[in-house]
Amino acid sequence: MDHDALLGRHQSWDVFYSVVAVAVAAITVATSTAPVEKFRALGLLAAIALWYVFVGRPIIVCRTHGPVRQGVFVAGLVALYFGLATATSAANLLLLALCSMVLFMENFLFGALAVVALNTATVGAAVAAGQDVVDAIVLSAAISVWSVVLGRWSRRVIEQSIARAEMIAELEASREEVARLSHEAGTAAERQRVAADIHDTLAQGFGSIVMLVQAVRRSIELESPTVDEQLDLIERTARDNLAEARAIVTAMQPAALAAVTVEEAIRRLADDADVAVTGASRELPPAVAVVLLRSCQEALTNIRRHAGTAAVRIGLSYSDDTVALTVHDDGRGFDPAAVAGGFGLSGMRGRATEVGGTMTLDSAPGAGTTVRVEVPA
Repeated sequence: MDHDALLGRHQSWDVFYSVVAVAVAAITVATSTAPVEKFRALGLLAAIALWYVFVGRPIIVCRTHGPVRQGVFVAGLVALYFGLATATSAANLLLLALCSMVLFMENFLFGALAVVALNTATVGAAVAAGQDVVDAIVLSAAISVWSVVLGRWSRRVIEQSIARAEMIAELEASREEVARLSHEAGTAAERQRVAADIHDTLAQGFGSIVMLVQAVRRSIELESPTVDEQLDLIERTARDNLAEARAIVTAMQPAALAAVTVEEAIRRLADDADVAVTGASRELPPAVAVVLLRSCQEALTNIRRHAGTAAVRIGLSYSDDTVALTVHDDGRGFDPAAVAGGFGLSGMRGRATEVGGTMTLDSAPGAGTTVRVEVPA
C-alpha cells in the first residue's frame, strides 16, 4: 500500500484512539479514590500513548518492519495494558481502541493474535484484582469478536480505497503517455507533410532552375536570342519557389491556389497539355485542392523527367461526392513494381490517404502511364 495513503487513512483512527484515551483518563480521575492508583493509571495510559506514537504507529503505517519489531511492540503494549487494567476498571474501554489498533498491522493474523493477547491480559488483570472472572471472559470475548469484525472490514475499506487511488494514478499516467505518443505521432506526420511539400515545390523548382541555368549557358555560348526569355523564366521560377517557401512556413495553402481555382492552377501547371473538365465544377475544400494540385504537379514532373514525351492529357472529373484527377502520357512507361522509395509516388498516395482518397497508378513499359487521384469533395 502507498505510505502517504495509509498515513492519511490512519489520521482519523488516531483521532479515535485519542478520544478513547481521554475518556479513560477522565473516568479514572472521576472514579479512582486512591491517589497512588490514580497517578499509576494515568502514567500507564501516557506510556501506552507514547509507545504507540513512537513504536507502533511507524510499524502500522510504514509496513517496512519485520515480525521481531512487531512482536516487541505487541509485547510492550500488552504489558502496559495489563498494568493499566490492574489500576483502573476504565481500561476495558481502552481495549476497544487497542484491539482496533493492532489489527491494522501488515499481517492480519499477527494482529488477531495480538487481540487475543490483550484480552487475555484483561482476564489476567481481573483475576489479579479479585474481580468476577466470568464477566471478564465474556467481556473479552465480545470485544475480541467486535474488534476482529470491525478491523477486517476497516482494512478492506482502506485497501479498496488505496487500490482505487492507485488505479486512478495509473490511468492518469496512461493518459499522459497517450498524449505524449499522440504528440510525437502528430509531430512525425507534420514533418512528413513538410517534407512532401518541399519535395513537391521547392525541390522541383530548384531542379527547374538548374536546368534553365544550364540552358542559358548553352544559349550564351551559341549567342542565341532566347537568353532573355530563359532568364525571365528563371526569375519567375525562383519567385514561385519563394512564394511556396513562404506558404509552407506560414502553413497556408499553396501559393498557386491563393487567388485562383484548382482548375486554373492545374491549367497553369500543364502549359500546353490538354485539360478536360467533366461534371459540375465547384469550389473545393482547401485540403482537397492542395492534394489535387500537388498530385498533378508531381505527375507532370515525372513525365518531364522520365516519360520522354510531350503528349499529356489531364482530366478533372466532378461527381456528387468525389472529384478525380487523371494525368495520362503516352511515353515509354515503366514497371510500377520496380519503382522503389522516394517522396514522389508515395507522397501522392500519402496525401490522398490523408483526406480519405485513393491514388492508383497504371503503367507498363512502352504503354505510357496513367495516374488517377480520387478524393472526397
